[in-house]
Amino acid sequence: MPVEAVYQTVSEELSNLSPCPLPLLGKREKILKRGALPLLDTPFGVRIEMRQAIYNKLKKVAGQKQLITYKELAAVVGLDWNKDYGKCWQIFSILRDICTAEVEQGHPMLAAIAVRQDTKMPGAGFFALARKLGRYQSGTDYSFWLAERDAVWNFWSSQQLGG
Repeated sequence: MPVEAVYQTVSEELSNLSPCPLPLLGKREKILKRGALPLLDTPFGVRIEMRQAIYNKLKKVAGQKQLITYKELAAVVGLDWNKDYGKCWQIFSILRDICTAEVEQGHPMLAAIAVRQDTKMPGAGFFALARKLGRYQSGTDYSFWLAERDAVWNFWSSQQLGG
């Protein structure tokens, strides 16, 4: 199937979804220039559904001023962290996409509330992305994370209140 036809099918599917920031989908020319969509090893439509489910769960948890583990996020999309770890890496890619889109909209990094089970903090990839996006320029990982987590909680709790 030509890339243009795949893009048209995806565009039609997206029109039926509630808004979730999808930075890769908004840049059609860049996608087409590469000659391929970012499919990973999951069918594109399934990846969109995974992204939407994770985005919705993150917004809900953030509005409640709570944290969620990567293992719990895996369960949201039907993956068992202990059995499907090879597929669970996609969660990190989705979190990166969501954070990138949120920062582009002037929002804090929503994945600040997604944490490792053992440390109750995000993993190293979160901090690397924060540096790349210009959100984290100085201080310690812990102090940056606390500030970003609080910004996420404040933003999304006010959104749920109609703010």
